Amino acid sequence: MKPSSLFPLVCSLVATVQAAAIGQTKSLIQRDLPPGVPSVIQPSTPAPVPAGTTEIQIGFLNSLNYVFVANTPSAALQIFSLLPQVLAQAAGVSTSSITVNRLAPLDTGASLGYFTTLAKVHYPQNLIQTLQLQIQNPNSPLYQQQNSNLRSLVQQINPSINILGNN
Repeated sequence: MKPSSLFPLVCSLVATVQAAAIGQTKSLIQRDLPPGVPSVIQPSTPAPVPAGTTEIQIGFLNSLNYVFVANTPSAALQIFSLLPQVLAQAAGVSTSSITVNRLAPLDTGASLGYFTTLAKVHYPQNLIQTLQLQIQNPNSPLYQQQNSNLRSLVQQINPSINILGNN
């Protein structure tokens, strides 16, 4: 994407983040988020749920912690746009079969010292076990991204966050 084509997406995402801040809930969090940080970040235009998929989660390391991502629309936009590419390339499927629905916080303050960003993703049901194994193996196709932007994002995945949500 050219930087000029990102501007409408960033503006649209900013509006969504600001609107989400109004109706905060505490579904995934145990302690309060800082004031003004939304409890969920969603794309302005939700993608349809691809057939044969199940919702999983991808957690990120501190450099993409939730407070930072919520306050940096370009970081959120990168997760929404690049994560499907990363996951599709590793699985050998089309990006149309993988969508990021929303970003949400996970309170990992006691163990990690920050709110973890969780990308809630619709992912092909039949490939979930393979993805979980790939996340645990730094030599797997998941981590062998040729594109530097994709490689940078995949290096921020926290392998200790279970993709099925049962940490």
